[in-house]
Amino acid sequence: MKKLLSVLSSFSLITFSTLSVVSCAGDFDYDSVYTEEPEGNNGQFVDDSTLKIVTKAEKLVNNHASIGANLGEAAHGKEWSDLSSDVKGSIQDQVYNYISDQLDLDASRFQLEIARDSTFSIPKLKGLTNESITEEAIVDSGNVKFYLKYLNKEIYRGEIKWSIPEFDVISSIANILNSNSAKNSIYDIKKIDIPLGAVDFSGVSMELTLGTITNLIGLLNTLLDSSLLGDVGVGIKNIMNMDVKGLAKADPDKNQSVYESFDKDFRKNLQTVFNGIKKLLDNFGIPSTITIPSFFEGKEPIEVSVDKLLEVNIFDIIDLDLSNLNEDIHQDVDSGMAIVGSVPVDIHVEGSMTSKGQKNSLKLIDLISNVAPNVVKLLNKFLNPDTYNPELGGSGNLLYLLLKELITDMDQDLETINRNNNDDNLSAGAAKSGLDSMFFNLILGYNKNKREEKDSAIYFKLKVQITAVPLGLTVKIDLLDDNLYQLLNKVRINPGEIVLKIINKLFNLEGEEYLDLNKPFISSEDNMQFIEPIDIYYDEIMSEADITEKPSIPFVDSDEVVRGILSGLDTSVTTQIADQINGMINGALPTLSLQDVINFKPSILLEQLGIVSENLENAEVKITQAHFVFQFWEPINKEWVSQTTGINDITFERYSSMKLHFFDVQFQIDMNTESNGSYTLKTRDDLRFDMIFDIADANKN
Repeated sequence: MKKLLSVLSSFSLITFSTLSVVSCAGDFDYDSVYTEEPEGNNGQFVDDSTLKIVTKAEKLVNNHASIGANLGEAAHGKEWSDLSSDVKGSIQDQVYNYISDQLDLDASRFQLEIARDSTFSIPKLKGLTNESITEEAIVDSGNVKFYLKYLNKEIYRGEIKWSIPEFDVISSIANILNSNSAKNSIYDIKKIDIPLGAVDFSGVSMELTLGTITNLIGLLNTLLDSSLLGDVGVGIKNIMNMDVKGLAKADPDKNQSVYESFDKDFRKNLQTVFNGIKKLLDNFGIPSTITIPSFFEGKEPIEVSVDKLLEVNIFDIIDLDLSNLNEDIHQDVDSGMAIVGSVPVDIHVEGSMTSKGQKNSLKLIDLISNVAPNVVKLLNKFLNPDTYNPELGGSGNLLYLLLKELITDMDQDLETINRNNNDDNLSAGAAKSGLDSMFFNLILGYNKNKREEKDSAIYFKLKVQITAVPLGLTVKIDLLDDNLYQLLNKVRINPGEIVLKIINKLFNLEGEEYLDLNKPFISSEDNMQFIEPIDIYYDEIMSEADITEKPSIPFVDSDEVVRGILSGLDTSVTTQIADQINGMINGALPTLSLQDVINFKPSILLEQLGIVSENLENAEVKITQAHFVFQFWEPINKEWVSQTTGINDITFERYSSMKLHFFDVQFQIDMNTESNGSYTLKTRDDLRFDMIFDIADANKN
């Protein structure tokens, strides 16, 4: 008995618990508590599992417990006192089981009891107003007392504060988001990544974001002069060192060898880069096969080794079917002659495209090589650290820099190359912006002597045939039978203006002060007019029209009839061509609202606003309302200025960076759990935050 009391007393020193003496009588053999064996500690040994259990119990007491208990109606606001005794008992049993599981008790030696009296309480979520969390969300913890016994002797008692995961997640998310309320003088300015898509490396998907590209550029800037990148670095530096200035000085009619050498060297250097990427992946044990998804129905994804990527056929990835251009139109046209009157006319339109003389074939290397001078210039700009140095007029805002590169005047060398090769072309000869240069080089190539069908990477041809029947006799006219360069000499197209018109849907708000979250800022249904009938030079078209069949009409000048028919078709043809081009561009535009962009990868925005990623696995959080406007940094006055009337090249002379300002934002938190059903709660509706694209902009107020 003395030894037993001594052992039990030692528990009190270990567990800091108050123990009381009990009688020796009981259901258990207390001799198993200690041992008399000579190798032991003379009867003072106690099984160390008791200490482990007590340690676990102390951790439970010292930490908030999140118990996956089913609270029934109490999870949605019903008071404990209003619950039935069966429901109360079930909740208490679940709490008991949780504690037992956490302690991992051996039931043959340990006993656990919880207090099922008035001291037991359940958690409550406070801060709700009509299913919205408009103030701080507070979880009033539940309370449970428990008693731990060893061989019928109480060795520990404690009290646990507990909640359910649903309340913990909701309160955490809501409080983080509500901290950005307009009632607070300080709100979040976050550098938010922009998702662009995903790349599949041998079944492993890698997210591609604006941040990924920014980090890659930073890595290349750091390692470019080292040997760590191997052939990747060699190939990139070789491209950067290519002589675009020399190409600009060369006369394409007299120095064709300069152009041919430039093209050959670019292709070789670009292939070196992709060969180097494969070597790096192989060296690190990373599969070098990537999966390229097909963007139209009926085509399976393509698996290709990185070093073979440049040989991929674009037709296997993107639907470049031009059959939708083919159209037959019927109308009656006034001939302009009283004796002839109105003439029924059928118009047949047919488009086709080849690459290097081959149908349904366009290699990636040929497409990229068309813009080789532009690639050299872009690499020299974006792999130059000075580009990102504000003290040298640079910016760390990659999105701003890309917009600036596209919208402002093209580089002087690129302008000279364009003039040397496109000066006599109505459209390409008028190119002005960086985007103009990129676009015309892409579709035409920068070398005017490589635009025949057998040489051109993109050889597009449009035929327009007219069949007229004046006085019951047939007249046939080939109105157009032109390749792309010839078409661009009869139809004035300015790609920079077209893209700027699309971009300005975000910046020209037509009298409004902001854009709404759910209102599309781009839509094919806008039917934007990118070219007008006046941009179609019909006189030029008429002058080259080929009359393939002309009947002899008694007492009537057949040529005059044909000229009358062609003149009568002026409005019809120019309107038709303009509608075709506008329809193609509008049809290619997606319908996009900011909600669509955010929902493409919402976790990126939410995690960077401070939401723990684990919580996003248990709850869906989405923006239900928001207003937003782009703001540009004015360095002289040191202020952010909202852009609501559109941007142009002057914008990038006046401002040095840009951000996206959100206000009147409201989030909705949705949870659906097996234990406690569904929750749909909303935050305040006056939240605000800024999405910046350069960390340096976080300190600009």
